[in-house]
Amino acid sequence: METVPDLYNSDFYEWALTNAHLLRKGLISEIDFQHIADELEDMGQKEKRELKSQLRRLIVHLLKWRFQPEKRTIRLSDSNIENRSWRDSIINSRREIEDILESSPSLKRTIPSLVENLYPKCIESAIQETGLKPDVFPEKFPFSQEELLSEQFWPEGE
Repeated sequence: METVPDLYNSDFYEWALTNAHLLRKGLISEIDFQHIADELEDMGQKEKRELKSQLRRLIVHLLKWRFQPEKRTIRLSDSNIENRSWRDSIINSRREIEDILESSPSLKRTIPSLVENLYPKCIESAIQETGLKPDVFPEKFPFSQEELLSEQFWPEGE
């Protein structure tokens, strides 16, 4: 018969249910503490990865919005129709970030370092997606954290 730690590798679902049952029954001596600790850390890292992913998408689209304003609209026939993809992406990323921070508010303090680390790669993506020259983009991140996360903030092009 498999032990609780053995279940972790052979049947994760059963392992999770078994440990939940053991916790609820107060059977502390039978709980697989090591794997539970690992899973809890992984859960926290997953939230951080999701925040990082949404920040990356938001920053790239804000850069494109700011430094390629002529692409904000597309022309079909004789009427201008707004290119909603950037706008929708910015709005959706901000909402996803808001949801993440609502459930894990401590992640808000990681935003400055995440942005600092992400920004060079975001510039690379923006260059690739826009065809603009690297010197178009500022060396330092051009928006405050408040602007980055504010639904009211829309960077204007020059």
